[in-house]
Amino acid sequence: MTASARSPRKRRQTPNQAQFKSVRLEGFSLLEVLIALFVLSIGLVGMAALNLSALKNVHSAQQASLASAIALDFEERLWLSLAETSVGCPDAVGVGEALVDDWTGDPPQGWGLLLQLPKLSVVVEEDDVGGEALPVAITVQWAEERLLGGEAEDVTEVFEYDVEILCRGAV
Repeated sequence: MTASARSPRKRRQTPNQAQFKSVRLEGFSLLEVLIALFVLSIGLVGMAALNLSALKNVHSAQQASLASAIALDFEERLWLSLAETSVGCPDAVGVGEALVDDWTGDPPQGWGLLLQLPKLSVVVEEDDVGGEALPVAITVQWAEERLLGGEAEDVTEVFEYDVEILCRGAV
């Protein structure tokens, strides 16, 4: 009989070889574990960046809320000034100057240092049209340092608020 005519011989597996094959097929390879760790690390870095962005936005919203509180404080002071005025319109510019002094002064007189609006400036413009009401525009500006990520220049944020205060006529 020739070598080519022989039938192939089946190799008989031992019990140890059968167990080895089944264990090898059930586990993870080192490459799969490394790929999974790489994908997980990318996800964690993305979550950290998202958290940092959320903190910046919360800080910016807090400062915008403070600017709104300053503008509303100005409006309330104008109404108080109107109550103390017997005839005419309240002095909006004078009320605005007192407002800036109070909000930028040292505590306990002012709240500016406690509330941390850096480089706060308030501009009050009154449009005296000589009618029954006094239109007043207040512009609150501050430096938003966190938006640039540590660069030298500041971004100036602006909050504009318009109010119309009634004037007292002659009694």
